[in-house]
Amino acid sequence: MKSKKNFKISLLISIVFLSLLTFIISFIFIISLKPVKINFLNYFDRKSEIFKKIKVKEFGDVYLSFNKISKNFELLIEDLVIEDSYFPNILIGIDLKFKKRIYDLSLKIFDGEVELKLPTNYKIESNETSVLNILQKRVNPLENFSSIQIVNTKFKFIVEDDIYREYFIDINFNNEELVCSLSEKIGFDNYLSFEYFSKNNQYSVNLESKKF
Repeated sequence: MKSKKNFKISLLISIVFLSLLTFIISFIFIISLKPVKINFLNYFDRKSEIFKKIKVKEFGDVYLSFNKISKNFELLIEDLVIEDSYFPNILIGIDLKFKKRIYDLSLKIFDGEVELKLPTNYKIESNETSVLNILQKRVNPLENFSSIQIVNTKFKFIVEDDIYREYFIDINFNNEELVCSLSEKIGFDNYLSFEYFSKNNQYSVNLESKKF
């Protein structure tokens, strides 16, 4: 009698496990064919502390997909507004590792428009709104990503209302390389490029500039 009861419990667990596994595989197959819209963020209060902390003002549609080539889940966020910066498309890749870290995150930004208001007082030691602190606040959230790619994104550095400079910046960063190019919007022949590569304990650095 006891063995029959154990058999029924084991059978029930097996059925639940197989059903869950079938659902997961089916869902991955569906989102590999076509991204699924998951605008669950719309159900959160946009005035909540979470959104205040990351300073999100607005966002559009959110899509979840599975990339069959990279074998990664991908989260696409459209029309994201953070403070005074606008990002038409942000792609977050989720690579499941199940090692020391369960997953790695990658970030891709396309055609964004970023505004950085620089202070007129450059006393870094005493001024909390110094250039160093401003950049640090922007960079810190990026530390969660193992690789970052920024493509054709415009950075507007504002000193005063009528004094600013605009640059187009492309960045490709991962554990082995950092490639960055910066060109002025009003003159593409005014540029700066930096390349850093690391492989097998060997390092290579290249720096090139023109009229910068």
